[in-house]
Amino acid sequence: MEDTTTTQSLRRARIRAIVTGIAFFFPGFLFSLALTCTWASHYYAGEAQASLGAIPPSLAIGVIAAIACTRYLLRKVNLKADQDAK
Repeated sequence: MEDTTTTQSLRRARIRAIVTGIAFFFPGFLFSLALTCTWASHYYAGEAQASLGAIPPSLAIGVIAAIACTRYLLRKVNLKADQDAK
């Protein structure tokens, strides 16, 4: 049976991985916004509000980045916990 400190530290590591993954949305969104603004200005050439077309793809890229980072960090925490348990 695992002791409570090991369970609590594993829980904290998992929560930290989830929060860090969610926080990774903002860099993914902001870095992709520069690229999608360039794309939108060419795709919607001549329109005054062409940069608004860049927001939905950047939101999607930010969400994908957050999900990918969260999965990676959780997998890393779980693998370390499995190795420590053996």
